Amino acid sequence: MTKNVAIIGAGTMGRGIAQVFAQSGYEVRLFDSYAPAIQSATQQIGKMLDRAVEKGRMSADDAGATKGRIQTVEKLADVGTCALIVEAIIEKPEAKIEVLREAQKHLSDDGVLASNTSSISITQLAAAMEKPDTYQAIPLKNPQAYPPSERLHLPDVRNSLKSLMWRAAGIPRTGTELQKAAG
Repeated sequence: MTKNVAIIGAGTMGRGIAQVFAQSGYEVRLFDSYAPAIQSATQQIGKMLDRAVEKGRMSADDAGATKGRIQTVEKLADVGTCALIVEAIIEKPEAKIEVLREAQKHLSDDGVLASNTSSISITQLAAAMEKPDTYQAIPLKNPQAYPPSERLHLPDVRNSLKSLMWRAAGIPRTGTELQKAAG
């Protein structure tokens, strides 16, 4: 099964998320509406991987394979159909809602749309979605910005990332999902 993931936003967080998914074996499509951000992201990811090779943390082959799994795209529509789309753009509700609504069009039937928002209510963003059940927040930067009712603690964030990766790979996570997958 192909594990396609799209990352929208190639700033510091977006490029870091793209690198982690690519290092984990996912095919990543990286989009940013600002072309210089894409160029900078690919350069920075390359530098990080090269540094990991120099320090003996990664083989040159693994670094090359990771770089090869990241494809940059010029238009959001070019991400194709993905099992997981992670939004990591500017912290402006209107911009996030616009991007998230457009991104939902590119989800596979059982795909997940995730946001790396650090200061906007996840309830507010989910309420604006056509399919709110596909939406999940992964506040990696500043989870304390959320009110306690919406806050994810670090173990929850780690579990959310694992769950997103499993869902993107089509790996059943519950007994019910396992039964459905088995037919």
